[in-house]
Amino acid sequence: MRWKHWLSIALVLFLTTAAETFGQTTKNPTRSVRILTNRDVLTMVQKGMRPELIIANILSTSCNFDVFPPVLDDMKRRGVPENVLQVMSVVPNGPPNLPEAGQPNASPIKTVKLPRGTAVIVETLYPVSSADIKLNNTIAFAVARPVFVDDALIIPRGTIARAKIVRVRKAANLGRGGALTFQMEQIIAIDGTKIPVQLTADTEGRNRTGMMAAGVAATSALIFPYTAPAALVWGFKKGDDAVVRGSKQFAAVIKNETEIAGLVPEKERVIYHSAEALKAKQNRTSTPTNFPRLPVRN
Repeated sequence: MRWKHWLSIALVLFLTTAAETFGQTTKNPTRSVRILTNRDVLTMVQKGMRPELIIANILSTSCNFDVFPPVLDDMKRRGVPENVLQVMSVVPNGPPNLPEAGQPNASPIKTVKLPRGTAVIVETLYPVSSADIKLNNTIAFAVARPVFVDDALIIPRGTIARAKIVRVRKAANLGRGGALTFQMEQIIAIDGTKIPVQLTADTEGRNRTGMMAAGVAATSALIFPYTAPAALVWGFKKGDDAVVRGSKQFAAVIKNETEIAGLVPEKERVIYHSAEALKAKQNRTSTPTNFPRLPVRN
């Protein structure tokens, strides 16, 4: 009888272990959602990861970036490459734009060639004046219209591009106006590719030399010789500063044909119904109330 007792105990232990093992094998592990932040990007840069790999991680992972301009400037000072900052500005938060390896292709990737001569419309984000800008400073632009090639998004609207100040002249005495010239050399595509562009624009402030000469003549006729020479007085009159107003648009032209991995956005499907189908569906789903018929009194 004792061996039956031990046999029953062993059978219970075996069934318990088998049930636990079966439960562990059939249970699907829950997958934690990883969200990239500014700190993660800084960590990847400090580890020496190449910018292309950082951009690939950003595009294939859920993100929650702080893209406030002072924060991005601080990250740039810490060594984050410009093209990585551009991609962070384009996809600051939300689900991944590109699918991870082994995942279904939710947003198809399409490699296209951006033709040479394509115009990209950019606009200034803030006013720029020759009075407070310096040589080699950069000014920020934003892409005003998205660029598509064969239904693939190449440059999203809002992509930040920068131009360099190559010439600046402040307004000076004798009525001479200011001047500035800026030049843009590249725009970052959605996959991080640096697209070479050509954009050079200049602006000049209003010269007041003619107005100053007329003022000198009028002043000399009125007050000379009782005061200092009028030319000396009017010589301190400055011209106008060269100003590029905010939200002013320019066209940056693509210099060379460039191959880019574009993103094909999902299009909303339009479902058409015939009148007969709508009527049939309405009759099928409606539940009219049947009221009792009352006799008619004469």
